[in-house]
Amino acid sequence: METVGQLTAGIAHDFNNILASVLGYTELSLERFTDEKDQKLKDYLSHVMTAGERGRDLIGKMLTFSRKSNYTIESIEPVRLVNDVISLVRPTLPDSINLNLYIQKTSAWIKSDATHLQQALVNLVINARDAIHKHGNIDIHIEQARIDKTVCGSCHQDFTGEYIIFSVHDNGHGITESTMSRLFEPFFTTKDVNKGTGMGLAMVHGIIHDSNGHILVDSTLNEGTTIKLVLPFAEPETQSSNNSTEKHSDDITGHILLVDDEKLITELHREMLTTKGFEVSCFNESKLALEAVKNNPSAYDLILTDQSMPNMTGSELAEQINKINPSIPVLIITGYNDISESNINASGNIKQVLFKPISNMELIEAAIKIIN
Repeated sequence: METVGQLTAGIAHDFNNILASVLGYTELSLERFTDEKDQKLKDYLSHVMTAGERGRDLIGKMLTFSRKSNYTIESIEPVRLVNDVISLVRPTLPDSINLNLYIQKTSAWIKSDATHLQQALVNLVINARDAIHKHGNIDIHIEQARIDKTVCGSCHQDFTGEYIIFSVHDNGHGITESTMSRLFEPFFTTKDVNKGTGMGLAMVHGIIHDSNGHILVDSTLNEGTTIKLVLPFAEPETQSSNNSTEKHSDDITGHILLVDDEKLITELHREMLTTKGFEVSCFNESKLALEAVKNNPSAYDLILTDQSMPNMTGSELAEQINKINPSIPVLIITGYNDISESNINASGNIKQVLFKPISNMELIEAAIKIIN
């Protein structure tokens, strides 16, 4: 998984640069060169945006699935989470297996790490797929229910309360009694060599119990298996209101030093930022950008830099600039999560990290917020 994650991250970085150019220039074209008379052109460009956004979302899901990170507990909307899981696993299922989603309406949320919970659900669906011979169904249910004094199938402790329950049911071959007793044991697997490591359900056990949840298993030989992930309620995430950038359009000023080894990206961001009123100086090499800051330490209000660049990364550039003038803020853009907390702490002047591909408006809002 670590190797797959590294490969995915590398591919995603290059793909995100391509998507950033496609989405960015399309957004600029829609904003500046279409009006009511150009409805056809507007429609065509909107289709380009939609396709690009689908590609962006796909890469984001791949990165979410493969990213190695610590647990980040947050409030999660259950239906959205399961829809993301379905979009991940559906391409891995043969046409002979139907994937169905059943939702009981609920306003309740859960608290967990979204990335790891996705991994747990994906694992259950893949196991269900492998349990089905040729034709069958995989049903995912989301429901809110009260459970009274039930024994957890993995930790074997009693639990009671109101829960959100994610159920994954298949009509496959079922689980034998001897296998059931070892189901969550690390490195135990009934799959053939090179088809399973035995760590999948052990991982599910850890993820669910780290979220104060439990697991229930029900299986009948030759009829199928149902595994339920039982998680406690959480308060819904409150959405803070954002002030529109348009309200501050008259106040946009500042000199931005822009650094990216991709010339298309540099030109895109320069074009977009200058049309909004910023003065922009562009560099395609970190070392040249650093020399510019050395020569005039007080000339820039913001450093906007890509993270992954030859010779010197964005966070390394930020650290060097901090030694010259610690009052210059740095905004880093990256294709994947390759900036650690220690990188940010070492530089001291990194104010925000954005993940590619981002919309033009997102970048403008971030720049305004940091400079003002």
